[in-house]
Amino acid sequence: IDRRNEKRNAKLASDRGFNCRLIYCNEENGVKVSEYIDGAETLNPRTVKLEENVALTAGILRRLHDSDMPEENVFDPFAEAMRYESLLAGENARMYKGYEGLRAQVLAIRDRLEKLGPERLPCHNDLVAANLVKDGNGRLYLIDWEYAGINDPMFDVAALFLENDFAPEDEELFFHYYFREGEDWGAAREKILIFKISQDFLWSIWTVLKEARGDDFGSYGKDRFDRCIRLCAQYWETYGE
Repeated sequence: IDRRNEKRNAKLASDRGFNCRLIYCNEENGVKVSEYIDGAETLNPRTVKLEENVALTAGILRRLHDSDMPEENVFDPFAEAMRYESLLAGENARMYKGYEGLRAQVLAIRDRLEKLGPERLPCHNDLVAANLVKDGNGRLYLIDWEYAGINDPMFDVAALFLENDFAPEDEELFFHYYFREGEDWGAAREKILIFKISQDFLWSIWTVLKEARGDDFGSYGKDRFDRCIRLCAQYWETYGE
């Protein structure tokens, strides 16, 4: 994590009302102080799927994606995955069985994304429910800008769906609130599936690297790796070889 990027993006988001008001951020050690959110409710994977909260989440993400917030850094999940991969050898770490085959599929799917034409807009890139906090008046804040940077907006949407176990009907409800009348929801679906794949691939490598350095995430990394395999199979079945 580049704390300089985090500090800059968190301040920009604070000034524009996406983030709660940032009072202090130390780019050397990551310590932050933010204004207290009165009556705060931190969303979770259950409450984030309530229709009121789906509408609020879709609204704040659409405003962020449509904004001209000048994030200077780029978050490319495929490049990040390759960066983490390059660090594995130095930690004497090995990926899960079947990694090389999965890697080839993921890179082929990345090439498909380039043909679709990824957008480059302000994104948050870490849509776990705990980063969505609602105040006592029903205003939603998007906190924790560690991974923020220019990306395709459908990465954020894919992260929201993946991290919070959205069912197909939950995804459709989100589309209803995120897209405007006349916009093609279907055109976004392939990108969202691609970004789900990229995230499971990225965070499975991240987990192996972190565990090689002494952390323990239980089955988290292998679960994401196995789901990535299933999502790749779904992609090829839906969109062709």
